[in-house]
Amino acid sequence: MNILSFVAPIVDILKGTGIIKDPETEAKLKIALIENQSVLEAQMTEQMKTINETMKSEAQSEHWAQWLWRPAVGFTFCLTIVNNYVFIPYLSIYGLKPIDIPGEVWSAMLVVLGASAATRGLEKWSKAKSQLKE
Repeated sequence: MNILSFVAPIVDILKGTGIIKDPETEAKLKIALIENQSVLEAQMTEQMKTINETMKSEAQSEHWAQWLWRPAVGFTFCLTIVNNYVFIPYLSIYGLKPIDIPGEVWSAMLVVLGASAATRGLEKWSKAKSQLKE
């Protein structure tokens, strides 16, 4: 995503509400937003590096539990969805009921899956961004 595509809508909103009243303030705001975005991107890149290193060390571990836990959560989540929302509706005529999953468990599963998906997405984004710079 181009930084200016992020800045322009914000500037337009602030101009429309009357907060930005002159070109000098607009220029200062654009610079501040671009600098802030650069800092955020650097922080995200650093965070992604840390997460990637953790995931790499987990994957290279000789202990199966360390490298298997993320995929196990993903497969469990998938199987639960298929069970509760695909199979059970068809088999409920036989008295089968969905597995009751507390909200906290759903949240925990989604956090793990979200973190895994986010780090993978950030990795792809960073790679694509570095290729654009070349």
